[in-house]
Amino acid sequence: MNLLLQGDDLNLITTRAVVCPFVKKPALFSRNLARREFHQFPNLCAMKEKAEIQGDEVEAYCQHLDMLYQDFSVGYEDVLGMEVPSWEELMELQTNDELKVKFKNCYQAFWMQRRIAESYPSLWSVVSSTVMDLLTKKRNRLQIATRGDLRLRLTNMNPNVSKLVSPRQSHSSH
Repeated sequence: MNLLLQGDDLNLITTRAVVCPFVKKPALFSRNLARREFHQFPNLCAMKEKAEIQGDEVEAYCQHLDMLYQDFSVGYEDVLGMEVPSWEELMELQTNDELKVKFKNCYQAFWMQRRIAESYPSLWSVVSSTVMDLLTKKRNRLQIATRGDLRLRLTNMNPNVSKLVSPRQSHSSH
């Protein structure tokens, strides 16, 4: 975790993505130890095979892991409690030049990348359902990246139709 939280490209979203799994691991390890599943601990696994581990030792390890989980939860509560709005994800996505090129080349492959789903989960879920809706059998040739259909579907802005048509002259019917 220490190495992942270093460097110039670090931001709050990346920090949260690194810290959350780190904090949750002791709780998972404790549950597994309580069930006598030692696969995360090779030394304990070897001791189990030789019958060198006692039940009270396992309980002590579980308690220690539970305390670690509580300490980590308190120590990182600001990062864990941080809610990343989708507009931050969108802003980060818009400023990533590498991903812009991939999006322009093939939007379907772009949204199907595991990296996108993991880095921008809320934005990805909204976009993927919208893309699936746009890409029906009737519209399979739709160029949603170039025509702006996707952008129009994802915006929460409503057009001011009156203002848009006011400079136009109305034509009487023939």
